[in-house]
Amino acid sequence: MDRVNVVKKVMKYVWIVWGVFSILVLFHFLMHGIRVNKYNEKNRKLTPTSITTEAELNIHPRGQMTDSWEKDDAFPDKLLYAKIYEATVVNRSGSTMTNWDIRIQMKEDCYLNSSWCGTVEVHQFLNGGELTQTIDLRDYDRNKITLNHFFVGQDLMIILHKNDYIIYHPNKKASIGERPLRSTADYAGEVNVGFIMYNEREETDLSDYVLHYRLHKSLFSGTVGNTFAVLLSLSGLLFLFMLFLSLIILRFEGKISFQERVMEESLHLCAALGDSKSVFSNGHSQRVAHYSKILAESVGMDENDSEIVYRAALLHDIGNYYVPDQILSKPTELSKEEMEIVKTHTTKGAQIVADMETTPYVMETVLFHHEWYNGEGYPMGKVGEEIPLIARIVSVAEAYDAMSHHRPYRKKLKEEQIFDELEKMREKQFDPAVVDAFFDGYERIKGVE
Repeated sequence: MDRVNVVKKVMKYVWIVWGVFSILVLFHFLMHGIRVNKYNEKNRKLTPTSITTEAELNIHPRGQMTDSWEKDDAFPDKLLYAKIYEATVVNRSGSTMTNWDIRIQMKEDCYLNSSWCGTVEVHQFLNGGELTQTIDLRDYDRNKITLNHFFVGQDLMIILHKNDYIIYHPNKKASIGERPLRSTADYAGEVNVGFIMYNEREETDLSDYVLHYRLHKSLFSGTVGNTFAVLLSLSGLLFLFMLFLSLIILRFEGKISFQERVMEESLHLCAALGDSKSVFSNGHSQRVAHYSKILAESVGMDENDSEIVYRAALLHDIGNYYVPDQILSKPTELSKEEMEIVKTHTTKGAQIVADMETTPYVMETVLFHHEWYNGEGYPMGKVGEEIPLIARIVSVAEAYDAMSHHRPYRKKLKEEQIFDELEKMREKQFDPAVVDAFFDGYERIKGVE
């Protein structure tokens, strides 16, 4: 049980350390989460004059031979030039770009014909008012267009004047890959948006643009996020390991507790067997064991050592089993020969318990509890601290029980008489330190029944 208690004590401190560690990790993870959330909720924008490494936007003619042409049937007196423009959005932030759009303000009159792959929100300012409509220029119903526009054959012409503007909203389908736009750190990280613009000039100026966007990063991305992932995983694994170990300890402790109950019941049974030889000694060994535990605590022993004293004291008179009943119950003073027989209970008892390993110091207790501090005791005449402390403790405890209970040859002594006798035999029969411990713990001792 000692080892189990040590392991339990160690586990208690391990749980405390784990708790402090986990609280610190969770606190800093919470602060990290607040910073990440603030990062994710920030509205960002990119203009032609912005200086940033997070994102890029480049609007330019696509440049292939078939990407520009002339249109002479829109107006009888003027020629229109058509050109395909690409808006290349690049995400270099290391995070996912979400909720992005491109706002382009017209710097001259022109016409919007088509766009892909998202939708276009058009804002036209006419006669002091504003017309606005969001339209998919690849798939629309002619009859539902509310903007200022006209058709040339099958070609839609949305009229844009200077200061009108359009907002491109990316396609949300995952297969298109426009929104969300992953970073170049782990993917292609760029997308090309197409526009077909018509102008009376060969080029349309689309340089007045703003890219609005948000970035989103995971709580576990980057060096800090990866560190928290490791720390939280470690904390979780430690929790599971310690929980598993604690359950094993509890189960093992339960088995040991059962074994200890069996052992204690066996010790009490043996004690009762020794006490059963005389009606006057009924309960004697159990009372002496309780007194001895109190004395052990009073002399400074810890709980574990005091429990060892208690168990050993239970068997201090086990050798009485070999002493004839008529001697133990004799109502008069014993003869010299009878006394010699009684003295054998120490050596006989020591032989009985010699092989006991579950109760430490039991043999020393049984063998030496009748030794006197001045060397006049039996069976070996040991002196002072030659006598094991546990035997010196049981000696005082047994003497008190004998004096405080009736015996065949006398009645029990009064409290004052007991105290006088203990003082009288201090340094003779009893260890003075144990006698002092007796008086210190007497209030508890006299409460034992």
